[in-house]
Amino acid sequence: MITSELPLPYKRFEELARFQEPYCVSIYLPMYKTGKEQNQGLGPAQLRSALEQAERHLNSLGMPAMEVEAYVSPVKDLIADLGFWRYPSEGLAIFLDRHNGLSLNKLPLGFSPLVYVADHFYIVPLLPLFEFDNRIFLLQLSQDYVKLFQGDPYQMEEVHISDMIPGQLEETVGFDYKQKMLQFRTGHATHGAGSFHGHGEGKDDDRKEVLSFLRKIEKSIKKTLQAENIPLVLGCVDELYPLYKQVNTYSQLYPEHISGDPETKDKNQWAIEIRNLILNKNKASKKAYCDEYDEFIHTSKTSHQISEIIPAAVSGKIELLFLKKGAMVYGTFNIKNNCVILDSEKTPKNRCLVNFAAVNTILQGGNIYSMENEMMPEENRPLNALYRY
Repeated sequence: MITSELPLPYKRFEELARFQEPYCVSIYLPMYKTGKEQNQGLGPAQLRSALEQAERHLNSLGMPAMEVEAYVSPVKDLIADLGFWRYPSEGLAIFLDRHNGLSLNKLPLGFSPLVYVADHFYIVPLLPLFEFDNRIFLLQLSQDYVKLFQGDPYQMEEVHISDMIPGQLEETVGFDYKQKMLQFRTGHATHGAGSFHGHGEGKDDDRKEVLSFLRKIEKSIKKTLQAENIPLVLGCVDELYPLYKQVNTYSQLYPEHISGDPETKDKNQWAIEIRNLILNKNKASKKAYCDEYDEFIHTSKTSHQISEIIPAAVSGKIELLFLKKGAMVYGTFNIKNNCVILDSEKTPKNRCLVNFAAVNTILQGGNIYSMENEMMPEENRPLNALYRY
C-alpha cells in the first residue's frame, strides 16, 4: 500500500497519468476536519457509498463478484480505521490497481465525491496541484540566519547550500561589526526583528559591509541553482531586498519578496504567504492566457471542438488547455486516423475525453487551467485550447 500525507510529487502524478491496466479504481472524497463531522462519521460513510459504486462498476467491466470483494477489501478496511480519519486533510484521493495495490493520498484540495473505474486513472481533480509550474526556491535571509528551501504552495524542503556560505553577517565583516556599524533592532521595528539600520557617519560603510555579506551568499546560491530555471523568492526584511537585487545574478529572482524577519515566522505563516504569492503569480499568467485566447479566437490557434482538441493534445500541440470544472465527456479516440467518437454515457469501452486531453497536454509540457463555465474563454464548452502553433 502506498500512503502519502503530503501533496503528490509530480513524478507520482506522472505515474498515475501514464498507468494503464484493467480495473483501475479512482475515488475522490472530501475529508472533514471539525469534531462534529468526525463524530457523525461522514468520511467513512461517504467512502462506504463510493466503494459500493466501485464494486458495481467492476462487475460491469466483467470482474467476478468474488474477485471484486477481495480486490476492494484494502479500501473497505479504511472505513473502520479510526486512526486514519482522525487526522484529515482537505480531501482524499484513493487509487487502486492490481499491480501496485492501494494508494492513499490526503491532499490540500477539497474534492466532490467521485468514483471512476476504467483501464486508466482519472486525474483531473489533481490538476490544481500542477496547473502551472508552482515550484519555487525560497531564500530566508537575515543578519544571522541563511536558509534555502525548494517546494511549492503546499510543501517546502530545505536545500543544502554550497559550502563557504556565511551563516551570519559577522562571519563576513568581523564579530565587532554589530557594535560598530549595525543597529539590529528587535521588537519595535516596523518590519519586526532583523531590520538592518545604518546610522551616523558609518552609514556608507554599513551598506558596503552588508553588500559584501550578500555577495558571498549570492555566489553560493548561484552555484547551487546554476542548472535551475525556477523562481527564487527572497524572505527578508524590506531593507535587504533592494540590496540583494544589486548583487544578484540569478536570472529567475522573483520581482517581489516576502516581507519580515524569517526567524520570527512559523511554518504556517510561511506557507500562507508563499501560497498567496504563487497564486497571485498564477492569476496573472492565467489572465495573460485568456487575453491571448481572445486575441486569436476563431483562428487556427484556438479551438473549442473536442474533435480537434483531442488529436492536438496527443500530438503535443496544446500550449494551454482550459477545462470547464466538472465536465465529463465520454467517447473514444482512434489514433491511427485521428478520429474522435462521442458517446452519451460511460461504457466499459470508452473513457472520459476531458481526462484524456488533460493527461496528454500536461505530460507533453502544456499547461492546464480548470475554471468555472462563465470564466471559460468560450462558455458552455467542456474544453478550450490555445495552440503552440
